[in-house]
Formats: sequence, C-alpha cells, structure tokens
Amino acid sequence: ISTILGWSYFVAWSFSFYPQLFLNYQRKSAEGLTFDYVLLNVLGFGAYSIYTGSLYFSPFVRQLYREKVGGNPLVQQNDVGFAVHALVITSLTMVQCFYYASKLDRASASRALSLSRPVYYFVILATIFLACLCGLTAFNPQGYTLLLVYGFSAVKTLITFIKYVPQAWSNYRRRSTSGWSIGTCLADFAGGVFSIVQLFLDASIAGDFSGIRGNAPKLLLGVISLFFDVIFITQHYVLYR
Repeated sequence: ISTILGWSYFVAWSFSFYPQLFLNYQRKSAEGLTFDYVLLNVLGFGAYSIYTGSLYFSPFVRQLYREKVGGNPLVQQNDVGFAVHALVITSLTMVQCFYYASKLDRASASRALSLSRPVYYFVILATIFLACLCGLTAFNPQGYTLLLVYGFSAVKTLITFIKYVPQAWSNYRRRSTSGWSIGTCLADFAGGVFSIVQLFLDASIAGDFSGIRGNAPKLLLGVISLFFDVIFITQHYVLYR
C-alpha cells in the first residue's frame, strides 16, 4: 500500500506542473504567473533534490542519520524521483517566462521578470545561510553534514510557504485567476494527501513515528500545499468565477 501511495503522490504532484506549462504554451504568454513563484519553485526543488538524494543515496549521510535520529530515513525512491522531475519541469517553466518576456518591450519584460523585494532578500539570506553551512561542513564533515542536508530541507520548506503568497496576492489584486492553472492546484491537492498518508503509513509499519520527525519536510510540504491549494481553489471556483 505504501508503494502505491508513494507512486500515486509522485504521479499527482508530477502531473501538477504540466497544466501551467501547457497553459503558457497555449497562450504564448506567462502573464498572470508571478516570477516570484517560478523562481522560488526552481530554487526550492533544487534544494529538495539535494535533501532527498542525500538521505537516499549517501551511505555517509544515512549513517549519520542513524546515529543522530535513529532508524533509517523514511525517504523513498519516489521522493527523489519527484524532486528531480519537479526541478526539471519548473526549470522549463522558467525558460518559458524568459522566452515570452523576450518578445515584449523592455518595460513590460522587466515587469514580467521582476522579483518582489521580500523574495529578493529571502533568496540572498538563504544563499548566505547555505554557504555558511557548506563552510562548516568542509571543516567538520562528521559534525555538520547532516545539518547541511537539513539546511536544504529548511530552505525548501520556507520556500514552499513563501512561494504561494505572491500568486495568491496577485489573484486577489487582479480579482482573477487568469493565467494560473487550476489543474495545477487540483493535482497538487491530491499529491499532498497521498504524500502525508504514505508518510504516516511508513512510520506505522516501521513501528517508529520518530521517522516522521526525521522527514518533517515531507509532512510540512504536504500540509502547506494543501492549505494554499484550498485558497486557490476557493479563489477560482467561488470568489473570482
């Protein structure tokens, strides 16, 4: 059952990126999609790929996890596959943004690719934070490698919360969800449910719910996604029909 749930969330969450990609292609425009959201998606899934890949593939990281947390990480193959696939597709969406912006006049292109000030400062601070952890890890791998891995997960978790806010605000300000694919939200919602259920099921089978704490980013990603999906679905079907 866990395997079915895992690959179900993989399919649902992976599919959630395609409606926006095809909507942009059909409209030959990324207008209505905030660049804050696009950039944060790429950075977030880059960080999540490093986090899941390290806990799944690295014997050294897995050993550190067993020593400090206990048991084996609950990161599954589908977690790594989802993270890498998401990074690829969100990167393609960013390429779309640059491509369609290149066909606009300079002022319009600048607006289309602009970052809000809070997001701009967040990216700088996150980069400094991870750079410091990388420096500490270089001097003391045994003491800081696992902390670095969780540093990437912390950045991803914060990004997941932050990235939805500009888009929700943009929809509210425009009183419209035009340019924002509702298919993305529906698939994302299904993926969030499958992901959370799988995590609790794996912990139950292992008889050790400390594994949920060890893979807290997966739980938080699911909960945060569900929260904002409800907001977007309400905007689309109730408020701005």
